[in-house]
Amino acid sequence: MSEKLSTKIKERPLIFVDLEFTGLRWEHEVIQIGALVVSQPDFKQVKEWECKINADFSKADPEALKIVGYTEERWKNAVPLRDALTKFNEIANGGVLVGFNVAMDFLYLKKAYASVDMEPTFHWQIIDVLSMAFKDLYKENLTEYRMSELTTHFGIKNDVHHDALEDARMTYEIFMKLWQTS
Repeated sequence: MSEKLSTKIKERPLIFVDLEFTGLRWEHEVIQIGALVVSQPDFKQVKEWECKINADFSKADPEALKIVGYTEERWKNAVPLRDALTKFNEIANGGVLVGFNVAMDFLYLKKAYASVDMEPTFHWQIIDVLSMAFKDLYKENLTEYRMSELTTHFGIKNDVHHDALEDARMTYEIFMKLWQTS
């Protein structure tokens, strides 16, 4: 009988993560990862990282590329997926992924790791800030619980949308507002 792995979720760093994709269908690819490493129990940001990733852009949804601001110039230093995931493994090692509607990012990350025959080093538990907001703000006058609606609700300046690092930062800011009000 194998020993049950301890989660020790309060002792692990929190990895605020966001991904951008070539589209929203399962066959689409990850093209950007943004992450903030946050310590516990003080919730201080200790590192941030962003990486643009090479993909088969010929199969991309043109609308998705427009939304994420894809240009050849912005992606000129993009790296292969394996390189990006190797670096992400270093940054997220043992950490708990935290994201906005994080299930989608988690599943696409797992798919990306499998596609290059790698294993992720982040912890298996995830924390969803969208779910936290829905619970904590249910009685507020919110309708969609989108990131833009929540940043407006909390008075968080959010001029850049659908950039992985900026969205990871906004997720952290929303998390902190929710944490401070709960």
